[in-house]
Amino acid sequence: MSNIIDLLEKIGQDARLRHASSDDMDQVLTRAEIDPEVQAAILAKDQSRLEDLLAASNVCLALIPSIECLMLIGTNTDEDDRDQRQCA
Repeated sequence: MSNIIDLLEKIGQDARLRHASSDDMDQVLTRAEIDPEVQAAILAKDQSRLEDLLAASNVCLALIPSIECLMLIGTNTDEDDRDQRQCA
């Protein structure tokens, strides 16, 4: 399975491979000695079949920065107190 993962990573990093024709991709997969069923799923762009064959699923992770709180220094008004409580 590591062969296919390595190959998929290589395809994702190389624009020529990522946008290769079906014939070119077939040659790449054959040279990499990828299982014929996996080759068929890749060529058909069948993600669910590929996930089944590899016993894996697509995982996406997003890191989103949190909203930073601005702590006010100086005289506090009622509104400032409310803002500080929300930041705590």
